[in-house]
Formats: sequence, structure tokens, C-alpha cells
Amino acid sequence: MTPICKLFVKELGFGKLNCIPSTDETYISFSKKVEKTLEMRFIDSCRFMPNSLKTLAGNFTTGKFKATQKCFSERSELMIRKGVYPYDYMDGSSKLEETQLPPKEDFFNKLNGTDISDDDYEHAQRVFKEFSCQTKQDFHNLYLESDTEGCLREF
Repeated sequence: MTPICKLFVKELGFGKLNCIPSTDETYISFSKKVEKTLEMRFIDSCRFMPNSLKTLAGNFTTGKFKATQKCFSERSELMIRKGVYPYDYMDGSSKLEETQLPPKEDFFNKLNGTDISDDDYEHAQRVFKEFSCQTKQDFHNLYLESDTEGCLREF
């Protein structure tokens, strides 16, 4: 299970969680009823999409991201590309309260065994600054909005 999924499971873990496991450690999907009429469902998009979000997003021209352009207006150019996120670093909700991004080496992705490029780190810093993020929670919310919701709406 990815670190971000572990964070969700940990925070949502009280009560009943429904899941479709792939193995003991990985899940295809998990869901939790939050209220009588609301169920939050998390799905491993890699199992259902032909390519990664980064590849799929790269196949579109800027004009195809109308939802992203509407949401982020003049700063949409920053949000049309694949977002940069310190997945493994974000191992607990207390990290969301931090007021700056971690150093570049903390963006290392254990799942892929890769570091981020200098350009990607500069992009993350620019997004943090341009959107006046006060905490990593602000950055996290931007990442979710642009990297998943925006791309999935287009597909």
C-alpha cells in the first residue's frame, strides 16, 4: 500500500472499512461510510487507466484542460502538468502543519526508487509560493485538486 493510502487508512481506520485487496499489503480499492448518505471510495487508478496520470496528461494540449483553467485561472499553467508530491515523506497528519516544503531529497519515491529532478523541485517550490501556501496542508489540497480531480475530470 502506498504511503498516502496508509495515511488515509490510519485516519479513517475507526469503524468499518470495506476493501478489495490485491495482497495483504496492497488494495485495489477501499471505502468508508462517513455519514448515512456519504461513502468515500479510494481506487488505485493505476489498475484502471492505460497509463500513469503523468503520461495521460502529457497527451493533451493546454486547451483541453478547461476545468483546470477555470479553477486556477491565470495560474493554470502551473497546474496542467503532473504535480510533485513528497509521498513517502508525508507519513502522518502532523506533517501537514509544517510551513515549508521538505528538502529535495525528501521527495525520493520509494515505490519507483527515483529522486525528483531539480526542475520538478523548483516547480513544487513555485507552486507553494504562487498559491501562497501557508502549510503543507495547503500544498496537499492543491496537489489533490490539480493532480487527480482536474485530470480525471478531463478523462
